[in-house]
Amino acid sequence: MGLGSYNDLQTAIANWMDRSDLASVIPDFITLFETTANAELPLRTRFNLTTATLSTVANTNTLNLPADFLEAKSLINQTSPVAVVMPYTATALYTQVNFPAQVGPPAGFTYVGSALELAPVPDAVYSLKLYYYQKVTALSATNPTNWLLANFPNLYLFGSLVGAEAYLGTDPRLKLWGDLYNDLLQKLADSNERGQYGGSPLSVKVDSVA
Repeated sequence: MGLGSYNDLQTAIANWMDRSDLASVIPDFITLFETTANAELPLRTRFNLTTATLSTVANTNTLNLPADFLEAKSLINQTSPVAVVMPYTATALYTQVNFPAQVGPPAGFTYVGSALELAPVPDAVYSLKLYYYQKVTALSATNPTNWLLANFPNLYLFGSLVGAEAYLGTDPRLKLWGDLYNDLLQKLADSNERGQYGGSPLSVKVDSVA
């Protein structure tokens, strides 16, 4: 069967587990995988690379990040003269960028919670184009698909099956599912390497999951 929606994924997980008594907790397995995908892998591909336009406020050095923000790829000041706003650690932002200038066009940024902090403090309104990787948004009845399910449904399936370990205990199938899951992660990593050296736009950073 296809894996085009949240319902399809739940049905496939139930079929692979062959455990009708676990149907009520299958959404939990999916949620566990989504949490892992965002916090531990995390995935960065051309499929979840998107943009947002942010506008600064004079004499205010923070901007709220998009709700689905995972990580920035680049930040461009589109207000003439166009310039790249460079990423820094919080300490370096102030020691290397903010001083001696106190206000001016944004030259660097760092993360503070769910906001971008800019330095120097913007002295006017600047239009910033943020290229960023999206999180894996949680699947639900009202959000039946997302970029990861649309492009890597097999990763979603086996990642969710691995999340069933607490319920399945010593089920020998867990090793097979884990091996398939790690194999998919490795293939994504290989695609990333080919993209870096072969001109492809695909960029994926993943860590193996035991």
